Amino acid sequence: METKKQTLLRLLLWLTIIFTSMDASAAIRQCDANRPVPSWSGCVGRWGFSSGDRYYGQFKNGRFHGLGRFSLLEGVIFVGFFEGGERVGYGVEYTRDGAVLREGYWRGTVFRYEKVNLRSFPRIDELPFNETQYSSGVAAASPVESPLQVATKRIAALEAELIEERRKNAVLQEEARRRVESATSSSVVTKCLGQGLRPGTPEFSRCIGN
Repeated sequence: METKKQTLLRLLLWLTIIFTSMDASAAIRQCDANRPVPSWSGCVGRWGFSSGDRYYGQFKNGRFHGLGRFSLLEGVIFVGFFEGGERVGYGVEYTRDGAVLREGYWRGTVFRYEKVNLRSFPRIDELPFNETQYSSGVAAASPVESPLQVATKRIAALEAELIEERRKNAVLQEEARRRVESATSSSVVTKCLGQGLRPGTPEFSRCIGN
């Protein structure tokens, strides 16, 4: 008989298949070469400059926007995300021979090195275009965490667990102390009452104070 866990895993498998099929069917259309470039939006197109530089990728309102590949005449190829015609987001720079020059995060001309998943930014024509990447822009490609980043996060999580354990232990110790004090106070009162002392008298106060 199938357990609840097995049923849940089977359901998740079917959902994965369904959403994968939906994503594949949501491929972005090609830009219409017979229409002016400023009208290109939500499509994939090619554009060449008089300098010899070339762009192939997604457009929005006639500007580079989304995933694309920009090839410079001297041979450097950038594959990554654009926004409003500029590099904004994760990407990779390749040499003419396919070696990685730089990988990381761009915002215009500002570059920050980060290790990224190179498979998300292939140097070849077959870029993984889809509507999700287009709509989510720079957030569509997440960086690959380095072993140091993974270890740092794990240490931080362990430290948080340790702090929580210390807090729980402190609460338990305080509760135990109060119980001891309560038990001790009760036994002292019983002893004083057994001596025939009346509550509220100086003698009773001195008795419980000792």
